[in-house]
Amino acid sequence: MPATDRLHPEHHLTQVVWLKVECPKAGSVKDLALSILHAFDRVLGTRHAPRGASRASAGDLTSLVSHLAVAHHLGILVLDEMQNLSAKKSGGREEMLNWFQELVNEFKLPVALLGTYKARGVLQLDLRHARRVTVTGSENWDPLKKDAEFEFLVNQLWRYLWLRDAGPLTEEMRNTIYEETQGVRGFIVDMFLVAQLHALWKGVETLTPDLFRHVARTEFSAVQPMLNALRSKDPRRLRHFDDLVSVELDDHIDRLTQLIAASPTASNSTASAESSMLGNACARVQSCIGLSATEARQLVLSVMDGSHKSAKALTVAAITAYADSNHGDGASEPVAPQ
Repeated sequence: MPATDRLHPEHHLTQVVWLKVECPKAGSVKDLALSILHAFDRVLGTRHAPRGASRASAGDLTSLVSHLAVAHHLGILVLDEMQNLSAKKSGGREEMLNWFQELVNEFKLPVALLGTYKARGVLQLDLRHARRVTVTGSENWDPLKKDAEFEFLVNQLWRYLWLRDAGPLTEEMRNTIYEETQGVRGFIVDMFLVAQLHALWKGVETLTPDLFRHVARTEFSAVQPMLNALRSKDPRRLRHFDDLVSVELDDHIDRLTQLIAASPTASNSTASAESSMLGNACARVQSCIGLSATEARQLVLSVMDGSHKSAKALTVAAITAYADSNHGDGASEPVAPQ
């Protein structure tokens, strides 16, 4: 959920610690104000956003946003995808920037504006207006150079591999990641994720330079024109890309997840089958012997060595082990399930 709240019973209030709102596509500042109100309603369970918003002015909606921000002690407002705003629908860039200035002055709290490079064209009209937007500082995330910062990011990502046999992070792997992403942080993270899903689908369990390169060139084919322009370092070619080409990462993840589930060669299918067999065997052992769920699981795990091909075989092995361990107690020998 793009927000978080905290209840303060002693003060009889619910504080909205932070709120993140995405600017509606081709929207105006009025549309953005309405989106902020809807975000407040989602986290608070209220209905402050007016139903007849078409009759309300941007000023009316902004006043309501300001009231909620003060009443619920909003800590920080994050406005993402700023490049989506339409200056034309907002009455021109001058009016739009004045609205943001009023927003900051009214809220008297941090307002973080996020967007792609195209957002600079939305938020900057001249030096005077640029200073308004960057009064609390700004940061451009340009593509990383192949330096210590890039090395640090890749090293940290490598710690979160899901694969069983990831192997060492070699210099060849680092070079491949940089060559295929050109240091764009979003591509580094996204390709790292999708490459692992691809490895799971193929049942490889290893992230290699060839696999990463294959995923980059096939799953991310839509961004190859921009990456080729970055590789060329030709300013004329780069001018054609004032914004990043959209990559439907969720679609990639959903498709590969479905392929992994359907693939008989994927190692996670084996893990899933083993988990199901373990659960069935534990239930059978618990029923036959009368052990607690915890005791039954411990018993089954004690005999589970990978040689059992079915839940029945695993159950028989567990019951046999239990009978052997209690043979001298005079206890009646349990009957294995059929």
